[in-house]
Amino acid sequence: MTMRRLLPLLLLACLTALPAAAAGPAKEERKVLTVRDSQTLNGVVPEVGQLYILPPRGYQVMKSKMDRGLKLAFDAAAGIVIQATHPNGSPKGSITLQFADGRRVTMSVRTQKVGYVNNYLILQ
Repeated sequence: MTMRRLLPLLLLACLTALPAAAAGPAKEERKVLTVRDSQTLNGVVPEVGQLYILPPRGYQVMKSKMDRGLKLAFDAAAGIVIQATHPNGSPKGSITLQFADGRRVTMSVRTQKVGYVNNYLILQ
């Protein structure tokens, strides 16, 4: 092949590969965690998104404490939602849950700049 024919093919190959490389980070991260009795877990609240904690049915919130920059909300469909309202200063918090079968879990959460927007922690 001549250089005249190779140049358009090379240019086309570079242009089609460019959007895949420039797509950026993932929009969400999902983790499924099996909880043992009296366990402490760590969670990350994205600076520009939310942390969703999806516990099994029949849970109770025993105790919660959030710094000023975190907002804690409860939703029937989404579970527990923690959002960084003012991520300056890296606010932290903790929430203690008790499941219907008696297991307890303490979640320590902190705000961090990460490459995704929504973080899902599915507890079993």
